[in-house]
Amino acid sequence: MYRFERSIVIRAPLEKVYDFHQYTPNARLIQPWGIQVLEVEQPEEVRPGVEFNLVVRAYGMTQRWRVRWAEVQPPRKLEGEAAADGLRQAHLTDESLRGPFAAFRHRHEFTETEPGVTRLRDAIEYLPPFGPLGRLLAPFFHFQLDGMFYTRQRMTKRILEASLAPTEAPLDLAQANAFFSVQAAADKSKGE
Repeated sequence: MYRFERSIVIRAPLEKVYDFHQYTPNARLIQPWGIQVLEVEQPEEVRPGVEFNLVVRAYGMTQRWRVRWAEVQPPRKLEGEAAADGLRQAHLTDESLRGPFAAFRHRHEFTETEPGVTRLRDAIEYLPPFGPLGRLLAPFFHFQLDGMFYTRQRMTKRILEASLAPTEAPLDLAQANAFFSVQAAADKSKGE
């Protein structure tokens, strides 16, 4: 298995970041250029064993994913030294049952670093498609994952820090696009 991880700090409460990731239609809002979520199911329950479907268009190719929630840990107090601070953590793990990768497991970890601030860590374990050829192309897949999760985490941060995050009903895409256009212009003027 190959491994990849990336983290970002988001100025939003742990519950808000956790809820955003439980609500699977939010995947539509955080994809980088070239990747579009065409269809996504929101399961009635988010618990281990619950399955859902995604249809994704990536760089012109349609991919059908069948995904299962493997682990679900709602917010709880940290253990050990951090417990004295009253800080909390949570995690969600989804795994692909069918999709473009030979294997794909994604753990979303949420750690409260101080009240109202959450560190999001995405940890991926995967086997590339195409057998031995896929293993030769593993650096390419790693590069793609790095770019994709860089964008996904930045988009998540923007949405949550701007309090635009839906957790029960889809965000109006016109509203989201207008928000991101304004944010992109602001970033460009700051030189980001």
